[in-house]
Amino acid sequence: MLKHRNDVACQGKGFYTYEAFIAAAKAFGGFGTTGDDATKKREIAAFLAQTSHETTGTFFFLSEVIYYSLFD
Repeated sequence: MLKHRNDVACQGKGFYTYEAFIAAAKAFGGFGTTGDDATKKREIAAFLAQTSHETTGTFFFLSEVIYYSLFD
């Protein structure tokens, strides 16, 4: 999971750890803890999908990557 998060060239190397994820989740008491098991899993999956999308799917970056088109 999060295959490229510790690549040498990765800006976020060492940032996206399991321990950091658990600590952050605990800071938001309702995150992944409300509803039935299926709802909890969906919430966590949606979070990981969104953060993957915002970091170009690699977890290389620590913030959203924005590409501007010359034609916008």
